[in-house]
Amino acid sequence: MIVFCLAFGLLAGQMGPKGRLMVDFFVVLNDIIMKLVGVVMWIQQPVSREQTPLTHHICVLRA
Repeated sequence: MIVFCLAFGLLAGQMGPKGRLMVDFFVVLNDIIMKLVGVVMWIQQPVSREQTPLTHHICVLRA
């Protein structure tokens, strides 16, 4: 998988303007996924430290 991704990136970079379109697509896709991950993390953060034993352990690890 890593070899395929490296080869894909290298070949897309060598294709000039046609390859740039594909690279731009993946850059935008990455930005969208990072925003979604941020929203999910914001939703999942505990409101207080006394919610459940599991969130207590997570809060201790964060501190």
